[in-house]
Amino acid sequence: MKIVFVGDPHGRVPNIIAEIEEHHIDAHAVCMVGDFDLQAPLDHYIEHLAIPLLYIPGNHDYDSVEYHDHLLTSRIGTNIDGQVIHTGGLTIAGLGGHFVGRIWRPPDPPRHPSKASYAAGLNTVRKSGTPPNWRNDMPLRSAAAIWPEDLERLAGQTADVLVTHEAPTTHYHGFAELDRLAQQMGVRLIVHGHHHEHYNKTLGDIRVIGLGAAQVHGEVF
Repeated sequence: MKIVFVGDPHGRVPNIIAEIEEHHIDAHAVCMVGDFDLQAPLDHYIEHLAIPLLYIPGNHDYDSVEYHDHLLTSRIGTNIDGQVIHTGGLTIAGLGGHFVGRIWRPPDPPRHPSKASYAAGLNTVRKSGTPPNWRNDMPLRSAAAIWPEDLERLAGQTADVLVTHEAPTTHYHGFAELDRLAQQMGVRLIVHGHHHEHYNKTLGDIRVIGLGAAQVHGEVF
């Protein structure tokens, strides 16, 4: 079985889809690791793609309401952020977003234990004036954060592959929390984006693939 993993598109989704249709039509699924920077709804680009598309959002997908909505309102693509999905006998877990200092940037402890507590605190401020970029009781860029509860939810499950936007410690800007999550889930492979660097390394007995910007990588299982 073949899965195509795609590095941060940053506006190049049309070129990526053309490459997949030309060279990877035999793939079982496509999985994109965030930072789409979409100029139009995702479904506009993938409506004729014959292969299922999975994705996680990156930090830049929360830069504007337009970027957010163009991606996260898709009816064709499947958002696997915080989820474990089964495809062709393979289990793939997704963790989108990034670590945000005002919320949680390891190794420092979390400043807020949960999304609900953070939103409750902001609602107190909201009574005296609505903060900019307000959406769903939270500023849009705060919604891009990785929260402790996200990792806790995934850590109680198992998967073959963990797809993240942030990097584990195989990258010099990576985080040990993602190492531990992968180990707890028993994954065989981690695939990440965010840093636009292509590499293949190992984390103990776990393979790690870092993807370059807009890189299309076919992996056979």
